[in-house]
Amino acid sequence: MVNGTPYVKLADVAKALNMTVSRWGNDYALSAAGGADQVEGLQGKVGDTLFNRQFSLRVLEVVRTKRYV
Repeated sequence: MVNGTPYVKLADVAKALNMTVSRWGNDYALSAAGGADQVEGLQGKVGDTLFNRQFSLRVLEVVRTKRYV
């Protein structure tokens, strides 16, 4: 919790969805875990809704802190 708001690490979200997270400049992408049939990852920016036919995720803000719990 940060100021009464729950936060979760993007890497934990990716792991729960069996995906990987990669950074492209100031943006982050979630993509299916590797393999021969690897598909193009979900890409977007803050405010976009990412949807993979099963889950949707909308990043409203990226906050960098000195310490993550």
